[in-house]
Amino acid sequence: MGYDVAIINAPEQGSRANLSLWEADGLGAGLTGPLRVAQAWAIEFMTQRGSRRFKPASGSAFMALITAGRIRNDVDARTYFLYAAGQVADYLRSREDPAADPSDRFGSAQLERVVVSPGFLAFVVRIATAAGTARTITLPLPSIARG
Repeated sequence: MGYDVAIINAPEQGSRANLSLWEADGLGAGLTGPLRVAQAWAIEFMTQRGSRRFKPASGSAFMALITAGRIRNDVDARTYFLYAAGQVADYLRSREDPAADPSDRFGSAQLERVVVSPGFLAFVVRIATAAGTARTITLPLPSIARG
C-alpha cells in the first residue's frame, strides 16, 4: 500500500471538512487509496511541466497555458484540460509499480464540470484508481484572459 503525507484534505461529499493537516501527535496526516491518487494527480496537473529540475516529464502544460492567457472560454478549458490530463496520466502510470495495490494506482481522470468566468476557472474532476474507487475534487484556478 502506498502512503503519502496530506497536502490536501478532501472530505467525503456531504461530510464536514477538517482542514487540519496534522494529527494530534504532531505528525502529518497520511493518505492512502483514492485520496492519495487524487492528490498525486492534482499536484502533477498544477505543476508546470519542466519546472522540476531532475524530473522534466513531471507536471503538465496546463499552468503554462493559463499563464499565457490561452484559456478564454469553455471549449479552450476543456481542450487544454484533456491535453494536460493525458500528460499527467502518462507520467503517473510510468512511475507506478504494476504489482502495487490497485487502490493506490491511478486509473483515470474524468472532467465532470468546468466553470469559466472572468478571472476564474474551476474544474470538477473525478479521479479513479485502478481498482475503480474514486474521489471527486474541485480545482479552483485563476484565469488570465488576454485580449
